[in-house]
Amino acid sequence: CDLKLHDIPTQVRGAAHSLASKGVWLMTVHASGGRAMVRAAVEGAAAAGSGTLVAAVTVLTSLDAFDDVIRLRAQNYEPLLPGVDAQFRELDSRMRLRLEQRKHLAERLHVMLTARRPEYLATGEERTALKGIALIEKQLGDSDDSVSLALRQRAALLRGALTWRLETEYDDRLTAAYAHLNELNAPIDALTRQYDAFVRTRQAATHSYVGYDDQVAQLRERVGDAFQRVDSLMTRQGEMIEKVAINQLEARRERLVAQQNQARYGVADSYDRAARQPGGQER
Repeated sequence: CDLKLHDIPTQVRGAAHSLASKGVWLMTVHASGGRAMVRAAVEGAAAAGSGTLVAAVTVLTSLDAFDDVIRLRAQNYEPLLPGVDAQFRELDSRMRLRLEQRKHLAERLHVMLTARRPEYLATGEERTALKGIALIEKQLGDSDDSVSLALRQRAALLRGALTWRLETEYDDRLTAAYAHLNELNAPIDALTRQYDAFVRTRQAATHSYVGYDDQVAQLRERVGDAFQRVDSLMTRQGEMIEKVAINQLEARRERLVAQQNQARYGVADSYDRAARQPGGQER
């Protein structure tokens, strides 16, 4: 009797007792009703003394619903994944570039702690000026005229001024470079968090509909085996019930035959007594 009883324990106990009294061999209750309710159903059925079984139903669902959910999730996420992957690749390239730049800068600064390289800390304008001075010196060559000598001297003075500035400001500029290096940690950390968020989102989107085919197939197989076992048990129980019913009917028939024979003997005995009474006449 698949009624799936679900109520307070007192009501379920009464309903189970009533059903069991009517000869129901199996009834179902909702397991979500709790242990007390299921126990009440078992006690109510047992009180009837009919041997009624009580089955608790845990989950009412269909495997087809899982297929529908997986299909809908795939239809929702698959069109979005190419855009997500493109953003992920762009973010990955940016993150790799920042990490490479930071690594290269850190290695260079570490070397500059032991081997002074002032030219590495020159600004853009200073590097342009040094290149211009080197070009002028190259163009002047080894000329000995007064104009070339004057220009070569001025170029040397400019180079000396720039070199002096780089040498005297070396420690301050190196400290500032380390400060800039540490400032790179913030955007790199932000990119890392965004990267991790992308990875989690991508995995969550994919895992919501990928990889369930084998699990659903296994569940279908297990459910199919369970149904076969239930059908087998129901068949066996039906045969047992039929056998018990036949035995009871045969026993009842034998009792009726015995009672009929006793009744016949009783009638015959009464007739014989009446016939043997004095003055009795046979009828």
